Amino acid sequence: MAETSDDSSSTHHISLWYFVIAFLCITLTQLVHAVILPRALQLWLPEASLVMLVGLVAGAIIAAVNHELLVEAVTFKPWVFFHVLLPPIIFYAGYSLEKNHGHVFFANIGTVTLLAVVGTAASAAITAGFMELVMQTSPASVKRWTTAECFLFGTLVGATDPVATLSVFKSVGA
Repeated sequence: MAETSDDSSSTHHISLWYFVIAFLCITLTQLVHAVILPRALQLWLPEASLVMLVGLVAGAIIAAVNHELLVEAVTFKPWVFFHVLLPPIIFYAGYSLEKNHGHVFFANIGTVTLLAVVGTAASAAITAGFMELVMQTSPASVKRWTTAECFLFGTLVGATDPVATLSVFKSVGA
């Protein structure tokens, strides 16, 4: 029994250290994002690229350590997103929309909806067609996707936020 208690205490102690390290990393990332990025890095490194680099570094550290407790601590559970993170985001978006530009948005809701649906469908179809073309011209050694898989990929990629993409292009001067 004493061994089990020691193991439990040791596991709790290790997971507490991982939490502290993760908290410090998040704090450091926020400091870099709030202080350094607007002044220096934003001239040649877009914010989306920096976030991707932080994710790559964090993923490499987790893969290198390969400790079960660390992997368990950073594993993102879907219910946390859907029940904790997403509702405040939607609430804030709806609340600030009415206050700022709600009248313009709701006056043009038909046009906005039409362009959103048609634009997303067109983007998905173009991406799927391009992937189908790539699969047809790829060497035989590459596993080829079926047409359904190409359309699935096109649907996933076609639903990305075009406003974010355009803002990245604008920030890099393209």
